[in-house]
Amino acid sequence: MSKASESNLRPLKSGAAPAESAAGPGGPRRAMHSWPILGLLTVTYLVSVLDRYLISVALPGMKMELHLTDTQLGLLSGPAFAASYALFSLPMGRFTDVFHRFRLIAFGTIIWSLATAAIGFSSTFTAIFIAIACVGMGEATVFPAGTSLIASYFSREKVGRATGVFLTGSSFGKILAFVGGGAVLALLTEQGGWHLGRDLSPWRGLFILAAVPGLFLAAIFLLLRDPPRRQETQPTIREALAHLGSRKAAYFLHLSYASCAILANTVLATWSPSFYVREFSLDISTAAILSGLVTAISAPLGFLVGGAALDAMRHIKGAPVLLVALSMALSIPCMLAFTSVDNLIVSLAGYSLAQAAIQICGPAAVVGMQMLTPAPHRGLAMSLYVTATILCAAGLGPVLIGVLNDRFFAGQDLALSLSVVLAGFAGLGAGLALLSRGVFARAVVEDD
Repeated sequence: MSKASESNLRPLKSGAAPAESAAGPGGPRRAMHSWPILGLLTVTYLVSVLDRYLISVALPGMKMELHLTDTQLGLLSGPAFAASYALFSLPMGRFTDVFHRFRLIAFGTIIWSLATAAIGFSSTFTAIFIAIACVGMGEATVFPAGTSLIASYFSREKVGRATGVFLTGSSFGKILAFVGGGAVLALLTEQGGWHLGRDLSPWRGLFILAAVPGLFLAAIFLLLRDPPRRQETQPTIREALAHLGSRKAAYFLHLSYASCAILANTVLATWSPSFYVREFSLDISTAAILSGLVTAISAPLGFLVGGAALDAMRHIKGAPVLLVALSMALSIPCMLAFTSVDNLIVSLAGYSLAQAAIQICGPAAVVGMQMLTPAPHRGLAMSLYVTATILCAAGLGPVLIGVLNDRFFAGQDLALSLSVVLAGFAGLGAGLALLSRGVFARAVVEDD
């Protein structure tokens, strides 16, 4: 094992041992540990997303106790996390390329877990905003380091399925935040809060309890050794930027159609409860539960199918691009069934199939980014992927629906607004993917 793999957040040094391939020395041992490591990474991703979305469960209690305005609640539930996460993704991606990845995740997990607990002890809007921003900073380590480790532990023949499993952590994290977080909040409310030296309101107890799993996971990561990497010298920013610049067309197109897919997915998740309230006269709790149950089944299924399909297509030139194009094209009739029919069951079926089809793009987009990037720069590349797609999805998608409906349909046709945006971006993404297939195939790095 090289010194770099045994260091605690120290950069790789010249002379580090080259990475062992799956078929080389140590390959069988790494293969034996690959699935347990994937399980640990997936659970960590789940916990990070859970902690991120608990704010939505706690907002009513925060508003009542701290007398916050709706504008302040909106800032806490959106920009406080998203801006910090996007800001720190790029440096965390760079650290992924040069530091011990397991210990980097441990470092980030400790930060976001302590920050989650700090939310429970905060008494002002400013303090909560800063704590949530620290959650974003800590969680920015998980995706670039996690996907980099998956690429190290799994061969090209299995990396699609492994990435699909990892991405399910996002879906289950959201579900657990709403279902599990709501149940814990109800229990704490029934008990009159939580008594920890002083009386704490139920929402405060929720955040303090949520910090515990992350600290436990961090302790495990500190015991793990980073697998050796292929490069013998520490990669430089200049080298990474030179590689990105040499393939700028491939990267631009890849980030563009990936952003279209994630934007469509964000719009589906954000507006589906409101759609069912307005179009089918459901109460908000019923609409939210139906949307959540459908997502709980369709989203993980889409990730897993996408990963398995990508592995099956590995011998096809430009397979990730082709899979993105096919899945986005398939999502269009499903989206239109979701928004255009009068039957609730058919609409829910369309929503479910649209969710699954869009999630099929996930493993293909992530693995495609790795295929474009040599191993020494994958952390930085994945952080660029996260930053671009999050800013596009969170910053444009949900707002675009509101602006379109208010400006062109007098706020009276949410279904038509959803149809235009969802089908439009799905079609755009499919077209860009097909357009980029040749560019992608020529830009793929054969270094595995």
